[in-house]
Amino acid sequence: ELKKPLKVVFAGEEGIDAGGVTKEFFHLITQQLFDVQYGMFTCDEHARTLWFDRHATDQLGEFHLVGVVLGLAIYNGIVLDVPFPPCLYRKLRDEPLTLDDLDAVGPLMARSLRQLLDYDGDDVEELFCLDFSVSSERFGAVQQAELRPGGADEPVTAANRAEYVQLYVDYVLDTSVRAQFAAFRGGFELVVGGPALGLFRADEIELLVCGAHDFNIHDLATTATYDGGFAADTPVVRWFWELMRAWPEARQRQLLAFVTGSDRVPIGGLSKQKFVIYRKCGDSELLPTSATCFSTVYIPAYRSKQKLENKLITAMELGGAGFGLK
Repeated sequence: ELKKPLKVVFAGEEGIDAGGVTKEFFHLITQQLFDVQYGMFTCDEHARTLWFDRHATDQLGEFHLVGVVLGLAIYNGIVLDVPFPPCLYRKLRDEPLTLDDLDAVGPLMARSLRQLLDYDGDDVEELFCLDFSVSSERFGAVQQAELRPGGADEPVTAANRAEYVQLYVDYVLDTSVRAQFAAFRGGFELVVGGPALGLFRADEIELLVCGAHDFNIHDLATTATYDGGFAADTPVVRWFWELMRAWPEARQRQLLAFVTGSDRVPIGGLSKQKFVIYRKCGDSELLPTSATCFSTVYIPAYRSKQKLENKLITAMELGGAGFGLK
């Protein structure tokens, strides 16, 4: 059932799912699933990545659902804004994880462990005052987990610090979240598992989930099409691309989402993204509108570049989720 083509209909909204409605569906559901207020994931403020909450052992069904959602997105060709670190995809390939992988989950933690490894004094035990355990706070109470049996009574010394660091990395990225990751993996492989998954490298799986990282507006402009009386040399069209090139990437992505339902770059780059600019009417006070179902933006033939910019920004700021066709 999960491997049938997905078509989405929002209750109470008109819309033809030519891709845009499905994109919006995945955008909305991932916003909810990955919200840290639900306690399933933690977000490091420095790395800005999500990782499994080690305490969320009673939400395995939800982790399974997250895996299913990511698998469905891949199966239906939808790229997602999911800030998982690269080590998640390395875990899906059963690759060993190292201190370098911890950088993308807890960079301050990784830096502290490197300082421990790089310290060249002979007073490691006295200076760092560490043992083979990890302490964390949960609802005001301190919880301790041993990295190995008897670890709370075993001090970290110059002789065993490398072993301590690897056990610490294993704890954060594996043993402390083993049940959560197993549930997630089960849902993911329910949709896209099998021998074919083994053909992909970890970075290629990440590409399938999150899309390309190179956000090149020139690629989008090269393959865009025009309708309703617009052409590549129409003043409004020329102004549109001048504005897009001048805007910061955050604003560019905002407009891409306004038109297509997603700000992610498809595999192959923005040259693979359908993008249509349609003449809505003559000069008017009307705002631009979009049909994300068809990746089309409808723009009046405004008389000035400044007016075009003001109207586009207002439309993007006011625009919300929805697929009315009127």
